[in-house]
Amino acid sequence: MFFVAESLSTSHEEFRHAVECFLLSLEPGAPFAAAFMEHSQGYFVGETHFPACDVGEPEIQSSIEAHAEGLRMFTVGQPDAVRPGYTSMIVACGFRARGN
Repeated sequence: MFFVAESLSTSHEEFRHAVECFLLSLEPGAPFAAAFMEHSQGYFVGETHFPACDVGEPEIQSSIEAHAEGLRMFTVGQPDAVRPGYTSMIVACGFRARGN
């Protein structure tokens, strides 16, 4: 899952729900990788603004850890390296928890 959960809306509740749905769609023990735009302010396509949920490492970790094992997180990039409006990318990798 790449840049999806935080780009649905500005709602942290919707963000957590999207991450949970993604993880619960995996078979227990399945590997996963998910990337997030850290502290995204949204983005434009033409003149249309699309919202984003402002998330950092604590929000990402707390949304994943209940359904994951072996979680590892990596910060990638510099602010505005790809486009303005976020501070970096965070990649989370691990395995779908077997116990829930």
